[in-house]
Parts: sequence; C-alpha cells; structure tokens
Amino acid sequence: IQKVQRKGVFAPFTPSGFIVVNGIVASNYIAYQESQYLTMNNIQTPFTYQWVAHAFNSIHRLAVPFLFGIQETYTEQGISNWVAMPHRLMVWVLEQKSTTVSTLLLGLALLAISVARLIELLLLANTPVVVFGIFVVSVIIMARRLLSTHTTKTKKIA
Repeated sequence: IQKVQRKGVFAPFTPSGFIVVNGIVASNYIAYQESQYLTMNNIQTPFTYQWVAHAFNSIHRLAVPFLFGIQETYTEQGISNWVAMPHRLMVWVLEQKSTTVSTLLLGLALLAISVARLIELLLLANTPVVVFGIFVVSVIIMARRLLSTHTTKTKKIA
C-alpha cells in the first residue's frame, strides 16, 4: 500500500480496480446504467461494470510492460486516452435501438476482454492451472445465470 497525496482531480487505475479514499473502498470505474450489472436489451447479464472495466484494462496492463516509456495521457476532460474512445463506443452501443447490433458488439467485446483477462491472470499467477480452472468455472456460472435470467424473462412475456 502506498500513500499518495496530490492536488487536483485524478482518475487513477490501480492493479485491483479498487481504491481506498479516506477509508472508503471505491471502484476505479464507472457504470453506464443504473445497475451495477451490464444490461443488454432489458436482460441483466452476470457481468458487473467493475468486472467489464477491469477486464478491459487487462489489455492496458499487459501492454505497459512491453512498451517501455509509455506515459498515460488524458483528454481535455481528464479522461485517460486509453479509455476515451472505448468509452464513446460503449455509450454509442448502449444507445442503439437495434438489439441485434448492440448484442453482437457487446458479445464480441466481452469475449475479447475475457480472453485478455485470462491471459493476464495466467501470466501473473503462480499456479496457472488453478487460475484457468477458476476462470472456466466462473464462465459456466455466469452463462447459467445469463440463461436463467433470459428464461425467466421469456416466461414472464409468454
């Protein structure tokens, strides 16, 4: 744990995705909807915004060691350039009226960041086999939850 004191507005990325400020644990990330879970076409997914954002940043955390001298830069609004364009893209996808387009794009994005997160976990873990097993079990649990949520909503409609 490191104590940092600065003046101004900052949005730091921490390795865990969490930060403690004045004794309060908070996420480094934002939610785009009123739920902590990503909702696609009125169906709540098993993915929290915390997980989605942290998994997305796996790509960033993997790239930094290989790109020596990389400096974090920010837009005029104070948003990291690493997340500014994906942020705009996520807002656009969530605003789409076509459920097919939004589901396809979000599904592809979730698949890509899941793979990046798995790679990061395997590279950082002392026991990659255990991490891979936990990842597989997690995916199965999330898939079951997603399917049961979808089935429940379908039954309510019928």
